[in-house]
Amino acid sequence: MIVKLNRVLSDKGEKKLVTSDNIAALLSLPIIWIDLDVLVIETASKYDYGINGVDYVYVASMEMNSITQVLSADQELDNVKSIERIDPNDYK
Repeated sequence: MIVKLNRVLSDKGEKKLVTSDNIAALLSLPIIWIDLDVLVIETASKYDYGINGVDYVYVASMEMNSITQVLSADQELDNVKSIERIDPNDYK
């Protein structure tokens, strides 16, 4: 998540976040950790959403675990209609 946020900040010409300074904040978010397995990769390989390759794995993991919302600055995820992306700037 920090990597994605840093891309947004960099694009805006703002100072990047330091991961070690933000660990507690990240851990306070309602994060669901999902193990990567062959079924997730196989499912991801069948998608054609027009998004970055690694995002297919995220989408497959979410769908296989009935997760429909994601906190992400990655606007490409808006191309996946089964997922509601919440921009970190809008998170409350």
